This record gives sequence, C-alpha cells and structure tokens, in this order.
Amino acid sequence: MPAKIGKIIRTTYTVALQKDATDLSKLRPLGVPCAIRRIAGILILRQYRSSFARYLLPYNYAIGLNGGIDIITTTIRLGVERYISDRERQGLLPTRALVSLDIVNMFNAVSRQRLRTVIAREFPHLAAFADLLYEQDGRTAVRLADGTWDYISVREGFAQGCPMSPVFAALVLHEILERIDTELKREAATRKRLGTKGDDKQGFVPIIAGFVDDVNILVALEDVELLLQKFEAYGKPLGAVMNTTK
Repeated sequence: MPAKIGKIIRTTYTVALQKDATDLSKLRPLGVPCAIRRIAGILILRQYRSSFARYLLPYNYAIGLNGGIDIITTTIRLGVERYISDRERQGLLPTRALVSLDIVNMFNAVSRQRLRTVIAREFPHLAAFADLLYEQDGRTAVRLADGTWDYISVREGFAQGCPMSPVFAALVLHEILERIDTELKREAATRKRLGTKGDDKQGFVPIIAGFVDDVNILVALEDVELLLQKFEAYGKPLGAVMNTTK
C-alpha cells in the first residue's frame, strides 16, 4: 500500500454529537474513518464472521452469532433466578454472585500489539490488513474554530467508526477472559476434588457471557475477589481497566 494511501486509511475525522442543545458540555466525539476503510472492514467482517465466532465462543456472543444478545440476557436471567433469587426466596444465601464488568474506554485503550499477536497466530491471512491499520500510529483529525485542521497522534486502541474495531477489541478481551476462566475452573476442580460439588455438581464452574466489551460472570461467592484480582492482573497490561465507578 502506498504510504500516502496508508496514511489516509489510518486517519479518523472527529465530529461532535450534540446530545443537548441547551448544554454545550454534553458533546460526544464521533469518529469517522475514510470510506475505503469502512468498506474493506465490512467485507472482511462478512467473509470471516463464522471464523471469528468460533474463536470467540464461549466467552463472547457479539460477533457472527445471530441472537447473541438474547442468549446472554436469557442465560444471565436464568442463572440469577436459580443461584440467587430462588435461594433468597427460600431464606438461603445465594451460591453465586453476578459480576458485571465495565471497561474504561476499551476501544481507545486496548493494546494494538496484542491484537497483532492474536491475528498473526489465529488469523494469519488477515495480518497484512491489521498491520496496515495498526502497525503505525494512527491520527485523529479535529477541525478548529478557525476552520483549520489539527491532527492528534493515536498510538493505542481501535478507531471509532471502523467496522472491525468491535472484533479487534473482542479478540484482545478473549485473551483475558480465557485466562480468568482457566483460573476459576482450576478453583472449581479443587473444590470438587475436596468434596464440595457446588450448585452444579462440578465445584461452581463459572458462567461467562460477554458482548464485545460488556462482560457478565456468574461466579461462586468465594471466587469474586479472585476474579477481580485476576482481571486487573491480566487486563491492565493490555489496556483493559475496570471502571469501578459504574
């Protein structure tokens, strides 16, 4: 790809969405990449949606899966009823907690380098495309009050408005969730071996259901602290930081 074209593809134009006409502080930035990037991203997403789905399951139901949001909401609702609400109605303690994680500005902060590592390992045929977008710094174009344009260098995260950004974010998050799931299942196996079979007869195996960067986990009460510690340990180095204010 000629350097000039690559530079255009890596540029995102920022426009302001005015959510309240009476309050100018409520402006939200929207990113708009060039048409070539959007078209290429849509074509790749359509072509490889099944491959992405196979890799991301069973942790993420957002990509390549019809009705993914319904699967998540139904799974979590039934889990809450079984492990929390029904037991409380019987005057018993819940056997699990529902942990819902919100990640601070995930699209803007997640590691590009880890994405390229995942792509090279799992989807090598897309490595050239991922490198075109993220091997070099991108830039965000902002129009100033005098009509001139300023450009801000962007070194991490995935561009707003690019159809591939949700996929890229989910691929990195998958790395984190897979490691956490392994840790929690190890705890469950230990409990089962010691005679505590739990509510599933398997020692409280975790139930993880994510939709891009929104993650819900039904986890044994005694594993909540471990879950949060591991998410911070595995997520922070990759730019996935928990938003503890929500």
